[in-house]
Amino acid sequence: WQPGVHYEKGAIFTYSKYIGFTRNVVDSLAVYPPFSPGTESLYGVRPPADPDGIYPYVYNMRAVPGMRVRENGVVYVCIAPAPVDPVLYPPSTTPALFEEEPTA
Repeated sequence: WQPGVHYEKGAIFTYSKYIGFTRNVVDSLAVYPPFSPGTESLYGVRPPADPDGIYPYVYNMRAVPGMRVRENGVVYVCIAPAPVDPVLYPPSTTPALFEEEPTA
């Protein structure tokens, strides 16, 4: 991400060690960097995965089918694209989007 750049909706970028995406078309401004208060309608975040390829759940993240997400120690698998991107509710409360991964 850089200020002064025109980003199309869904553009992927890196900022402050996180991978982010634009929720809408945006002309970036230095005074509104990604992940700062008030920018939730502009930018979403995808936190880095752990060594097992599991992403921690964070508010305003993007999830895609097949993605594994951990919430409070439980791993969920995304089974459907979110009708409204990004995911604003935890996997445990959105059974239409996530199923609990079976434990071995």
